[in-house]
Amino acid sequence: MKRYFFTRMLSLFLFAGMMPFTNMSGVESTAKAHAPLSFKTGGLTKEEKNAIRKEIKAMCKKTGAKQMTVKQLKRLIDLSLKMEFFDEALLYIKYALNATKDSSERQALKLMNADILFQQGNHVKAAKAYGEYLQLYPGSGKATEYALYKQTVSSFLNTLQSDQDQTPTKETLKLVDAYLEKGTAYSSYTKDIVQIQQHCFMLMYEHERGIFEFYLHRGSFESANRRLSAIKQTYLKKLPSIEKEVMQLDCKLALAKGDKERHAKLLAQIEARFPSIIKDDSGKKNVSQKYAQKF
Repeated sequence: MKRYFFTRMLSLFLFAGMMPFTNMSGVESTAKAHAPLSFKTGGLTKEEKNAIRKEIKAMCKKTGAKQMTVKQLKRLIDLSLKMEFFDEALLYIKYALNATKDSSERQALKLMNADILFQQGNHVKAAKAYGEYLQLYPGSGKATEYALYKQTVSSFLNTLQSDQDQTPTKETLKLVDAYLEKGTAYSSYTKDIVQIQQHCFMLMYEHERGIFEFYLHRGSFESANRRLSAIKQTYLKKLPSIEKEVMQLDCKLALAKGDKERHAKLLAQIEARFPSIIKDDSGKKNVSQKYAQKF
C-alpha cells in the first residue's frame, strides 16, 4: 500500500487546491512532529550509544528478560527506545504488562506500545492499539485526545486508492467525527484532523465519480444519474472545489443521453459560473472559450 501513497496523496492535494503537507508522507510526518507522547528517540552521541549497548548486554547477561522485575524491564524499554530498537522494546513491554498489575504502569505501557507501532510504520496494528487504549482509558485528558488523534492518522494511512474498497476511509471519517464532536475540549490537533477529513471526503468523491463514469460508459444512464445526484447531495457542500467538475459530469451525462437542450443549458451555466479567460491573436483577453469543445 505504501508504494501507492505518494501518487494518491499528491493527486488529492492538487485536486483540492491545497498542499498542507510537505512531502509524500506528509500526514505521517506531521503526526510524528506531535509524537510520540510516551517516549523520545535519537540525539545520542557515539559514546552514549556504546554505553547503552553495554548496559543492555550486562542486564540481559545477568538475568533473562522474562525473569526481570518491572523496574528492570522499564529500564530495558527506555534504553531500547533511545537506540530505536523498537522490536526489542515491544517484547519488553509485553513482559512488563504480564509482570505488573499497577494501573498507571499498564496505562503508560499501553500507550507506549501503540506509539512504537506507529513509529515502525505498522499503521494497521497502531490503529488497533490506540483504539484499545481509548477503550481502557477513555478519560485520561490530553493522553486520550492524543490517542484518538494518532488512531485517526493511523486509520487514514491505511486507506486505499479511490478505485478500491473505501471501508478504511469511512472508518477514518468516523474517527474524525469522534474527535471534532469534542469541540473545544479537543483542540491540539484540530487543524490536522480537518485536513484529513477533507482528504477523506475527496477520496470518497473520487470513488463515487468512478462509479458514475462506469455507469455512463455502460450506457446505464439512470444509475449514472442517481450516482450523480448522490454526489451533489453529499459532497458539494463539503468540497466546494469540485463544483465545476460536477457540473461537467452533469454535462457529459446530458450529452451521452442525447439531451441537446439540457447539454446547451449546462454549458451556458458552466461558462457563466466559471468564465474561461484566453487571449486572442492581438494579445487581448477574450472571454469566449466554448466548453462544447471539451465534450
